[in-house]
Amino acid sequence: QQLMQRRLDLLNHPPDNARVPANANNAALVALDPFNGQVLTMVGSPDYFDESIDGAVNGALALRQPGSALKPFTYAAAMNPTLDDPLTAATMFLDVRTGFITQKLESYIPGNYGMAEHGVVLARESLASSYNIPAVLALEHVGVDAMLRLSVDAGLDTLANRQDLDLAVTLGGGEVRLLDLTQAYAIFPNGGYRITPSMILSVQVRGGESLYTWQAPRDLLRVLDARVAYLITDILSDSDARRAAFGKPSALDIARP
Repeated sequence: QQLMQRRLDLLNHPPDNARVPANANNAALVALDPFNGQVLTMVGSPDYFDESIDGAVNGALALRQPGSALKPFTYAAAMNPTLDDPLTAATMFLDVRTGFITQKLESYIPGNYGMAEHGVVLARESLASSYNIPAVLALEHVGVDAMLRLSVDAGLDTLANRQDLDLAVTLGGGEVRLLDLTQAYAIFPNGGYRITPSMILSVQVRGGESLYTWQAPRDLLRVLDARVAYLITDILSDSDARRAAFGKPSALDIARP
């Protein structure tokens, strides 16, 4: 909670005056073990007692639009080696103004952050730099249903049976819970297995008698090819591939995958 409050203060009062204050008042945080699902930390708000930000609402369990955080699931679905024409990290995209036709036969023209376009780019750079147009191209390639199927299999259950979702879903056009999103991201470091978040390790009565003891799951469900999980992790860890959008070094360089 203290880390969250310090981070919000830093966002709202940039020390170098080079950035615009974020006017960010709320936040949530979840950390879990991607191999067994044990929740290590869950903070629902920076101050439970601050009614001005609805502090008593657990933001980690509230529905929020995830923005570009869904892009890795799009690329992972499109890299499925069982497809007739799977993408690879070296697949080339044209990052230029592109019109799409949605499932509702409506016109959809996404734009990149800052309305910048980058011409011919590799899938590696497109994902690492979080370009919007290539992400929609990747989703159009694999299909919305396939992307949603992987996302739901990984833990994003709130996206299930959503007939209203279309190409914009890869840019965050569907609401999820932070806890579910953190659970779903575990498929990348753990080699493609769905885990279930566990918040209680044991329950004991006052005298010490154990009523419940958590047991590690024996058989995990594989939802993603291990090679694809490795590729997505490698791309998200590639500071050179994201240099064009985030610079180098960037806040995403955290000294581990």
